[in-house]
Amino acid sequence: MLSATDHAREIIQQLFAFILAQGNTDYLGERVSQLEHSLQCGYLAQQSTAHGNDPEVILGALLHDVGRFIPDAKDMPEMIAPDGAYIGRASHEVLGERYLRQLGFGEKVCQLVGSHVMAKSQEQIDEARKDPWLEAKLAVRRWDDKAKVPNMEVPNLASYEDLAIEYLASSRSRIWVDSRSYSVPTNPTLVISIPDNIFDKTLSSRALVEIKESKGWITQRVRRRSTNGTLSIEDNALDQLTRRGVRVVAVSSGKSTTSSKAAGIIRFSAEDGSGSSLPEGVENLHDWLGLQLPSHDSAGSLKFAVQAGTKLLQKGLADLVLLDISDEPSVDSLVEELTQVNDLSPDTVVAITTESPDSQRGDDDIRQTIFEILPSE
Repeated sequence: MLSATDHAREIIQQLFAFILAQGNTDYLGERVSQLEHSLQCGYLAQQSTAHGNDPEVILGALLHDVGRFIPDAKDMPEMIAPDGAYIGRASHEVLGERYLRQLGFGEKVCQLVGSHVMAKSQEQIDEARKDPWLEAKLAVRRWDDKAKVPNMEVPNLASYEDLAIEYLASSRSRIWVDSRSYSVPTNPTLVISIPDNIFDKTLSSRALVEIKESKGWITQRVRRRSTNGTLSIEDNALDQLTRRGVRVVAVSSGKSTTSSKAAGIIRFSAEDGSGSSLPEGVENLHDWLGLQLPSHDSAGSLKFAVQAGTKLLQKGLADLVLLDISDEPSVDSLVEELTQVNDLSPDTVVAITTESPDSQRGDDDIRQTIFEILPSE
């Protein structure tokens, strides 16, 4: 997997190539090109007393019209998003905001791009008084109006490359879902989901109590709420992680590979080793990991699932493994298999969770996503 900086460099170089390729078009009938207009906006932001030291404002100003640089999807689909995600049709500022968010830009830059046209009328300004980024949004609007000077000498696009790469590498260390910010896991991570009706009894067993206390295992109930009727908050977060290059593998101990709807996840069923969204050259889980197929019972599938989850991390084949114990094993057999997780390297983050309906416990007891219980930088 590429380092965060290398991944950010690849994205910025591709983004800047798009801008250069499209930038010679006229800017709304003015005597400057679209590229000249954008570079002047970036320069005005750099020279600003209030915002000249804020890389997010500088990049927001430079990229405020990025939605105009994105060609029509049906003509040049490779220029919609590096991961192939379809951004959709909308006004250029909304299109640009969606595009940058797909690339992993932070919320402030995305909002500056998405709002630079909206904050024009006094009524809109009055409604936005509580916005902590209002002044920056209004500043981008002012620079947008001023950046129309023919033959103005300003730094070229390449001069912003290092700033953009450094910012994006940092920005991509967090994801945003439903106005919440979560850290991208930096350590190998194993999340084990077990049935709720045996959650407390399993974790109170003496063998697991000793391990989780010595290894710092995380134990917490979670709930999964939808954000848009399709993806849960957790699935939305997983979708963003895979777009950032995090290798996510889901293993289920039952017939179903996983209930997750997030794109980009490699999915396996421990019952027969079958999977979906598999890497090139991989046909099944047991051959990939050098494991024997499990016996055709729940105990065999459980043992195989736990072995597979640990080996994926030990062999460096995954960054985040979601292990779903979908059947209902006995507490003793589950405890026996979970003790094997103790063999993972000390830097591995292990979390044991269960999906708990809203009605079962108070809000203080249940988190909305696994990412709220994982370590945060």
